[in-house]
Amino acid sequence: MVRSALRRCLALACVVAGGGADVAHLERLERLERLDAWLASNTSAAPPAHWAVTAPSDVRAGSGFVLESGQKQVVASQLTGTSGAQVIVKALRKAAGPFAFGDRASDIAYFELVYLEYLRGAPGVPLLHGGWETRSHVFWVTSHDGLPIATGKGTHAHPMRPPAPPVPRRARGARPPKRYYLADYDRRATEEPVALAIAWLRCLRSFGERGGFVLTDFKPEQFTLDSRGRISLNHHGCRYADCANATGAPELAACEADGACARFDWRAHVFDAATRSWIFPRIISLARDRGAAKRLKKLLGPMTARDPRDRPQFSALLRDLAS
Repeated sequence: MVRSALRRCLALACVVAGGGADVAHLERLERLERLDAWLASNTSAAPPAHWAVTAPSDVRAGSGFVLESGQKQVVASQLTGTSGAQVIVKALRKAAGPFAFGDRASDIAYFELVYLEYLRGAPGVPLLHGGWETRSHVFWVTSHDGLPIATGKGTHAHPMRPPAPPVPRRARGARPPKRYYLADYDRRATEEPVALAIAWLRCLRSFGERGGFVLTDFKPEQFTLDSRGRISLNHHGCRYADCANATGAPELAACEADGACARFDWRAHVFDAATRSWIFPRIISLARDRGAAKRLKKLLGPMTARDPRDRPQFSALLRDLAS
């Protein structure tokens, strides 16, 4: 089954990354087994016991739409109870009815839940509070980690645009406020360039180097910035490394017309961090401290090595910036 194969891949990824079969890794795999059992039961089994959110009553009514499409809806809300924490509620319509591995809608939910559960507690990964399932939808609830740094793909054909904050349902269609979160991104790039670069590297290290995941739609609106300067991968999530990825890394330059490419891994995102106009290039260009900009610029050569085996790991880049 897809889920069993993915579980084996995650186990192998940990060994390759040097983690071995330690207790923490085995606990992560055990949580994935609970997730599998819940999804496969199609509402007949209780959600995983370690989840804090297991029913609609654990979340207040949505306060603002973040994203809406034919299948998926993302709503900003709050937890009920004493914490009242700000959260994001995601709802995905199951096109085939009961949850079924192999159904596109079900797989979208599954891969994102695997990403959130396997990397629980890692920097740059939203906290999965839990979720619930109905016969027509899968719901999951994560921490609210700020707003997307921009919208668009960050390319010449599809440039970045500053994102509007979530709009309450009653106000949809109204003109959004003029204050955009991208202004805070640019402010941090100007005033704290190394700290912002470190925030990016910590996020990318979590889902790439440590999780073995590759983002299949690498664009600025997938990433959020919070009030503490932390970058998180929030929207859509990741898929384990296969053959389709929106990256400029040279190892994917020989993709066939049908999108088939040679195998690749998370090191494509080392290249992305160095070349995407909205990550290191934007930080370097805006940095007021030109000495800090020069430190970051020195990393670009190794990060853009044509052979991915010659690129530094995110951990090595973080050590360089910490020294």
